[in-house]
Amino acid sequence: MTRRGSGHLSNNHIIVVERESISSRALKNHGLVNCAKFVIPTRIISSSSKSLQSFTPNHAQNYQNASLPAHLSDWDVNLTLPPFVDGRLSYAYGRSLKELRYSTVSEKIFGMAKREPHSTAIIVYDEGISRSFEDLQSDIIRLVNGMVHNLGLKRGDCVGIYSYNSYQYLLVQYACNMLGLILNPFNPSYKSHEFSYVLGKANIKVLFVPGKDSRQAGLNDHYGVICDNSIGKLQSDGKLDSLTHIILLDGQLSEKDLPIKNVKVCHWRTAFTDNKAIDENLRDTIDQVRSDDIYGVYYTSGTTGFPKGAAITQFNVINNAALSMERVFSQRGPKHLPLRPNVCLPLPLFHEFAGVLGAMLPFLDGGSIVFPGMRYNIQTVVESIMRFKCNAIFLTPTILIDLIAHIERNKLTDVPLKTMLVAGSKVMSQLVHKAHKTLPNLEQLRIGYGSSENGVISTIQTSQEPEETRPLTVGMPLDFTEIRIADTNTGETTLLGQSGEVQTRGFNTMVGYYKDPEKTDEVITKSRWYKTGDLGIIDRNGSLQIVGRIKDMIIKGGENVYPAEIETVLHAYDKIEDAHVFGVPDKRYGEEVCVWVKLDKSRCSGLTEDQIKMGIIEHCKSKLTYFKVPKYVIFVEEFPLTAVKKIKKFEMRAQTAKMLNLSS
Repeated sequence: MTRRGSGHLSNNHIIVVERESISSRALKNHGLVNCAKFVIPTRIISSSSKSLQSFTPNHAQNYQNASLPAHLSDWDVNLTLPPFVDGRLSYAYGRSLKELRYSTVSEKIFGMAKREPHSTAIIVYDEGISRSFEDLQSDIIRLVNGMVHNLGLKRGDCVGIYSYNSYQYLLVQYACNMLGLILNPFNPSYKSHEFSYVLGKANIKVLFVPGKDSRQAGLNDHYGVICDNSIGKLQSDGKLDSLTHIILLDGQLSEKDLPIKNVKVCHWRTAFTDNKAIDENLRDTIDQVRSDDIYGVYYTSGTTGFPKGAAITQFNVINNAALSMERVFSQRGPKHLPLRPNVCLPLPLFHEFAGVLGAMLPFLDGGSIVFPGMRYNIQTVVESIMRFKCNAIFLTPTILIDLIAHIERNKLTDVPLKTMLVAGSKVMSQLVHKAHKTLPNLEQLRIGYGSSENGVISTIQTSQEPEETRPLTVGMPLDFTEIRIADTNTGETTLLGQSGEVQTRGFNTMVGYYKDPEKTDEVITKSRWYKTGDLGIIDRNGSLQIVGRIKDMIIKGGENVYPAEIETVLHAYDKIEDAHVFGVPDKRYGEEVCVWVKLDKSRCSGLTEDQIKMGIIEHCKSKLTYFKVPKYVIFVEEFPLTAVKKIKKFEMRAQTAKMLNLSS
């Protein structure tokens, strides 16, 4: 780290220094050498005068127009410090009374085990597992020892996990964090072509996966995917040279079943040893890990529909989670006391909402998380909330709709939820009102906004936002986070109140797409603005409103669905001549997947339209994750085209909504 500022500081001053960019060596090791450097804003706190000065990089140096309390003691700690808003341009910056933490996940784990050894950290309801911080730390160390001594893993190695939520999943994640291993969480619903694509990019050394006859077998055929010939082709193409071990979480798998060679198949006990000791060598290994080490690579599809791996550091994760949880559970306004969270988490760990915010929450300042089950089921979610008296929940709008319906249908009373954090897709104001009506104990519902590339969160609503505009916004910038609206044609910052592309910058911006500098350069500008692809507006209070999307990405129940990927699968079906996919309104999921299909009539002889539709749906189900399968299949003779023969999907969307009488 380097100190920047005036030369002499007396003993009465504390300086929180600006953090240097990640070293060029670290970037090169992860295929990110072309990424621009990024810096973190400096905060200087004078303990003698108790005055606060906040500085931002580049454009927001002028604070004389922003109202700040003269003394920290004048500011209610239950409130969020108002963001700086430019006043003329669409630029806002999240000011803070906090500081950024240059620490590692292992420090947080050891710290909580020492501070509150017997407090509950994690509950996994469907497995009947409850662990205190002390017990959880012991289990993590058992796995850490196995990873080092039995699997030969070392700092910087890549570890993949292809599984639904489980206690084992959490242990793998925390052990990777502790050793500085790069976690690669794969969507457990991936089919063979999706899985083989990301596996071929990930440079995995050890893969954790369920085997044959696993308890997860009813959810997805992981065994069949691992044994698919596409995996063998990866090895013949030289894309699995790093893979040494496949570790079975449960179930069976023999090496002779695999289409690859020279890879050891071991059971969980090989990795999860009985050794709870931290010897001197292991302590040195853990101490070598730095805050700038990659925490994980989270796969998010691009405009081509093929996943890209967003690499985020432990620094990204710890600070994003800490500042987000501070806003949700501490800065609750003058009407509500700070809340020690006991959070129900019905979200998948392969997604950052759970894998970052949820997984890190217990270790930041205490609290616990409750996982209802392997995969989302509203009955299990409600049972978990009621049985373990959860006072908070992280969820998507789709889950919130299900939760309200379940509570109403079963006439449940005294649901203990006091706080909700909702993110993933657009939240309708009617849904917010209905949540408060159905849940009388609910004190606050906060809406957040972000992406994998932003380390999950960029904005969260605050208690001070005006009541009349709050339902329309996704909140104010997170502390130390810059947001601007850029003209989609010129790239210049728009005037305040004008729409354009939402762009973010700050400590939470990803390092880049893993080993993909070209794709990184497409979304991160030379001055480190991340281009979200969303259209938005910043109001005079600094709140962000999302008004649309630049491209045709479909958001179905919080899941990103990319038409190009589905179209690729459809065009491989022999009865289709042409097909184009787009989103249409849906009351439950926000959007549903619709496809217009032009048939190759020479291949459809003797078949009814219903039979052809069924064949198309079954084809998609065999190739795509369930939420990508089209709900609506419409046969057409031609497509609406522009003058230059480009498909007009907006017109197709409007025609379909009118034809089927659809509304959101």
